[in-house]
Amino acid sequence: MEENQGTVIGKNVAEKTPAEAAKEIQDLLAQLQTNYPTTTEYEKQAFVNKFNDEVKTNSRVRDVILAGGIELIKMLCPPLGIRIEMGKRWLETAQKQK
Repeated sequence: MEENQGTVIGKNVAEKTPAEAAKEIQDLLAQLQTNYPTTTEYEKQAFVNKFNDEVKTNSRVRDVILAGGIELIKMLCPPLGIRIEMGKRWLETAQKQK
């Protein structure tokens, strides 16, 4: 797993399909479930805390969750998809001009 040791600026992340993003999240959850079994409330809380730490420290996981979330919004509310894509292109253009 990739660990972010500082601030990452302008990192190009490959676009993932919702299926690819979901698979990567499922793989991470399966790995965490194996390492942190959840039979008691304490174990469930430890699992949630570990997943939260993983999201905070692993930029790849964060990017996958963000990509999956954006795709979900676009599927649930198609008119927002146009605005989301316009915003993404605007940000990409701004990044290139820096």
